[in-house]
Amino acid sequence: MNAREAGYLGIGLGLGAGIALLWAPKSGAESREMLKSKFNEATEMAKRQGTQLRDVAMDQVDRVKQTAMDQADRVKQTAMDQVDRAKQKITETRDNVNAAVSAGKQAYREAGGTGVSS
Repeated sequence: MNAREAGYLGIGLGLGAGIALLWAPKSGAESREMLKSKFNEATEMAKRQGTQLRDVAMDQVDRVKQTAMDQADRVKQTAMDQVDRAKQKITETRDNVNAAVSAGKQAYREAGGTGVSS
C-alpha cells in the first residue's frame, strides 16, 4: 500500500467512524470508546505503513548506493586501463626512438663518421 492509499484509508476510517456515530444506538461513552478504538487502529496502521515506506526507501537508497559504487569502480578500472595503455605506448615509443638513434649512430660509424660517442 502506498502513501496515497494509506491516506485514503485513513479518511475512509474517519468517515466511517463518524457515520457509525450517527447511526449507532450506543451511549455517548460507548461511542467515544469505539471512536478511540478506531482512532488507535488507524494510528497503528499508519505507523506500520510508515515503517514499510521507510524500509522500502532505505532499500532503494542501498540499491542506488551500490549501483553508484559499481559504476565508480568501472570508471576507475577503465581509467587505470587507459593509463596502463598510455605507459605502454610511451615505453614502445621510447624504445623505438632509442633504436632509431642507435641505428643512426651505427650507420654514421659505418659510413666512416667520427665524433659520435656511444
